[in-house]
Amino acid sequence: MRPLYGQGFFNVCAGGVIWYTIVFDYEDREALYSRLLRDPRLAGEEVATLRANMQRFLDEERILVNGSETRARVLHVYIDTRGERRRATAVFTVEIPFRPRPGRNVYEDYYEPERAEYPYTVTWTLPPCASIVSYEMPGRASMPSPSVLEVRVDAGARIRGYESLVFDLSNCQPHHTPHPHP
Repeated sequence: MRPLYGQGFFNVCAGGVIWYTIVFDYEDREALYSRLLRDPRLAGEEVATLRANMQRFLDEERILVNGSETRARVLHVYIDTRGERRRATAVFTVEIPFRPRPGRNVYEDYYEPERAEYPYTVTWTLPPCASIVSYEMPGRASMPSPSVLEVRVDAGARIRGYESLVFDLSNCQPHHTPHPHP
């Protein structure tokens, strides 16, 4: 399968969780996923393999929020064809817990530098009560609103292995989150 496109959606919750959905689209000339989806056992094996591989990949990253190390955890994976036999899609739901501060918070991610194999976009969405203060991301970034950051990265772009987002939660009401913190 050949990677076609990737999308990442980060949703920051003021209560202390970053929900991260990753979507990968592939050209599937052999219609492998179309066949796998007809057999629940084989589809389950593929999902388990994808989950383990993504978790291993995320475990290689060093993620800090407000200077404290945290771990991204894969919670769910599913595969699909989006209605086209020769297109494969893998979707990952990831949780990144953190201890929020009233005021400025800093997310940092360190990973291996690379060249982007395929184009991708990343969207960061904060609660309406929050705002983005600054960011360092690969690619071209824009802010359509104070609480939304969109990043576009072209295939072949050099990725230096570091990104950060500084966001302000001063205007957010504190509330309890049932998720454990690191």
